[in-house]
Amino acid sequence: MTRRLILDRLPGLPLGTARETVADQLFEIANCEPWVSGWSRPNDGSGWSLSVGRSIRGFASAKNLQDYWKTRSALLNPEAVTSSPIKEISSISDVQVEHDSALYQLHPGLRTAAKLFKDRYPAQAALGAFQAIESRVKKDVLAHRSPPEKSRYGAGLMSYAMHPQEGVYTFNLAGSVGSVSERQGVMWMFMGAFAAFRNSLAHESYQPINQDEVWELLVLASMLMRRLDEAALPRPPAGDPEDHGVEKGGAGSVG
Repeated sequence: MTRRLILDRLPGLPLGTARETVADQLFEIANCEPWVSGWSRPNDGSGWSLSVGRSIRGFASAKNLQDYWKTRSALLNPEAVTSSPIKEISSISDVQVEHDSALYQLHPGLRTAAKLFKDRYPAQAALGAFQAIESRVKKDVLAHRSPPEKSRYGAGLMSYAMHPQEGVYTFNLAGSVGSVSERQGVMWMFMGAFAAFRNSLAHESYQPINQDEVWELLVLASMLMRRLDEAALPRPPAGDPEDHGVEKGGAGSVG
């Protein structure tokens, strides 16, 4: 958004100082809005420009000033939304999600996260979805092995459990046990999701900017859960004849 663009959008005002004054006042007002990510003003005084951040997406559904102000308030004071008390849910069976809701299409293991999303606790819903995956993977791993402490949480747990040659899970890709490089891709997918989202959500260094972004995280978590559904436990020992298609050594292996 530039000064020239604003001037061109003020046809009702006469050219000259009056129009430029209004444009500059609009700049000062807009610069206070949460969807502005930065601004610049050349030293020669030729004009200014505002950079629009991705948080502008949160205003896409605003149909009036009240909707706009509600979204603006949530962005400026996220704790008012994310720090609200959460109703305790004793088990997944206690969670009711309408069958005709898109939330019902998520993996059944994410029912608690879906309920939090429905009840307008977006940050807790996103974190809860990844915690559900973590809990499931940890349970599967501990049922077969005792991993070192550093491999019991987060991305470290995903690396330990999904390792293409030594992991707990066997992922059947395209109807057969995949190659090392394919299973390595699955491991990186889980590790990347946890490193990028689970950890930052737990440490509050990242907060979803709107409901759409939370929904995308829930869909990602649902896909990861379904990958776990397709996996086999326990994984055959290294060198077992049943470990079809495994590439020994080479560039596709993980050290």
